[in-house]
Amino acid sequence: MSPSFAVIDVETTGLVPERSDRVVEIGVVLTDPLGRIEWEWSSLINPRRDIGPTRIHGIAARDVLAAPEFSDIADPLLDALRGRVVVAHNASFDMRFLHAELDRSGYGLPARPEALCSMKWAGRYIGAAKLAHCCEAVGIELLDAHSALGDARATAGLVAWLTRQGARDPEWMDDTHRSLVRMAHLPDAGAGATCGWSNGCQRTAGRARLARHDPRQRLDIGRFRCRSVLSPHSRCRTARPQHLDQ
Repeated sequence: MSPSFAVIDVETTGLVPERSDRVVEIGVVLTDPLGRIEWEWSSLINPRRDIGPTRIHGIAARDVLAAPEFSDIADPLLDALRGRVVVAHNASFDMRFLHAELDRSGYGLPARPEALCSMKWAGRYIGAAKLAHCCEAVGIELLDAHSALGDARATAGLVAWLTRQGARDPEWMDDTHRSLVRMAHLPDAGAGATCGWSNGCQRTAGRARLARHDPRQRLDIGRFRCRSVLSPHSRCRTARPQHLDQ
């Protein structure tokens, strides 16, 4: 059975999470194995520092004053990724930030999580690297560029296209499988829990958690807490896959 996907994009204060740069917005798009969107979510994140290049991500300091910190959404975020292939465009960038934020949130990861890199595979199949160029080449609409949800949606569309190209490519299948294995079997978060990446991830500091329900509902709760400061492109939506309506 083919795996489903979880596409992630982050907007950040800068380029170096290993120093002091932080996530200021995160977008997640969940798709079925064919790349059709099932659910999407985004939230501003309070980085507890200056906001970085507003000219790029369009987020001002006032926008994040009431937004959750990353630790507030870490547990349900990991739950939402459970059993899916995690994808990002320029995955090393997004995974470096995810690694750093999870570490600050009390998860101990010995190494950076891996993910399927749509930029790498677009370079192989399309010859382009930048998300905007890839989307233009294959006819995918890119709206709200440099917003976390806008870029995640466009990447999800690119993944759908790449999935068709890679259907008989053993390297694509191996890369997809590795990303799925590293994210499979995520446990309930909490003190002493491991996050399920194959290289290990230990939660070192317990704290009160949201009630255990559908993780997508739990992320909706996180979004609601900062709804008054969400930028116009930020939203949460559940989409019924087309084949379910037939």
